[in-house]
Amino acid sequence: MKNLRSLRAFSAFIAVITSVAITIRADDLYIWAQETVTGVVLFYQGSINLDGFPVAGKSKGGKGGEIAPNEGRIRRGAGTSSTYDVLPGNGRQFGSGSSMSATGESGDEFALASEPDGILELPSGYVSHDPISGSIEFLGESLASLGITPTPFTFNTTAGSNTIHLFTNPADVAAAEAAAAAKSAAKATLLKQIQKLKKKVRKQKKKGKVAKAKKLSKKLKKLQAQLQELG
Repeated sequence: MKNLRSLRAFSAFIAVITSVAITIRADDLYIWAQETVTGVVLFYQGSINLDGFPVAGKSKGGKGGEIAPNEGRIRRGAGTSSTYDVLPGNGRQFGSGSSMSATGESGDEFALASEPDGILELPSGYVSHDPISGSIEFLGESLASLGITPTPFTFNTTAGSNTIHLFTNPADVAAAEAAAAAKSAAKATLLKQIQKLKKKVRKQKKKGKVAKAKKLSKKLKKLQAQLQELG
């Protein structure tokens, strides 16, 4: 357990972490998996910038939720959607499992596949930066039975400037960013306090007030120790 000194140093840090809100940069799309006692749920959330994309094609529809890790394919929805040849082809697989139909799905029409072609499917009539979110459920399955290797990785669309994040929860990203920002703020505050104390110590020494200078020096060492703990 951290001592009282460390707790004081991290007070601002904790305040930021507990109040963090999830924000997603435009042109980022996150896909992640959650394994529970009842099965596996795939979630997707984010947005796409269509700038630079080719003219959209139309899917035929009629296919429900599906996953095929060995083909880098995820699909939600059985309706028509706008399709774009903007994803890398081979090399974007995320496991060895073959095609498996979903037992439940919700949210916006969405699909991606790396084989045989790099296809991205978005809701019909999709407009740049509109939010996309949904889930695909596989009851009675596990990541292992679906043949999913949930190793986080990213890739970019071959047109435009979009990034696809596979197996990365945006809440984790937001928390990590908040932690880094809070730590940086805490270090900046300590540095200012240390600089002020150094000046005070020098001032008291010049005045010949040795006892007061020693007292301030002790406080200075404590702050420097706190800064060292922050890394």
